[in-house]
Amino acid sequence: MPRTLLLTDGRKECSLKDLSDQLNFGEQVAPVPVDIVALGMRPQIAEEFRKAAEDTSGILLKVDQPQDIVQALASYGEILNRPVQKPFVITGYDKKWDLYPGNPIRLPAGLYRITLPNLPGVDTSSLRAEDFEVAPGQTTTVNVSVTDGKVSVERSISQN
Repeated sequence: MPRTLLLTDGRKECSLKDLSDQLNFGEQVAPVPVDIVALGMRPQIAEEFRKAAEDTSGILLKVDQPQDIVQALASYGEILNRPVQKPFVITGYDKKWDLYPGNPIRLPAGLYRITLPNLPGVDTSSLRAEDFEVAPGQTTTVNVSVTDGKVSVERSISQN
């Protein structure tokens, strides 16, 4: 996944407003994460940049002293090497929702399809998409699990 890395001290030459204008925060369908290395930044300004990074699913690394840069970049390298959980995609009624594991979603009654992302080390070739129905007055739970590299999908329905 591409990312943007910004090194800044937060002074007016690299203001948060200019950064927001350049990177179009909040306007992209799938924003590229913006990671920020805050060099000797005052706490109040660093907090504003932290929020901006979080708005794009990025991170803020605070570097207060020159000797801290090596540790900050080592931490950043570890973050870049972590596996990223891709969302499940739910489609129906000409709409699309990205759903991350553990996050419930409310959908109106209807027929939907859930498509699984490619998962490293998991055989999803036989199970690329699953259809499920949401009926009025019912809660439909779709539980997707991975055991020994194999995907299974279980559905349960309860009355509201």
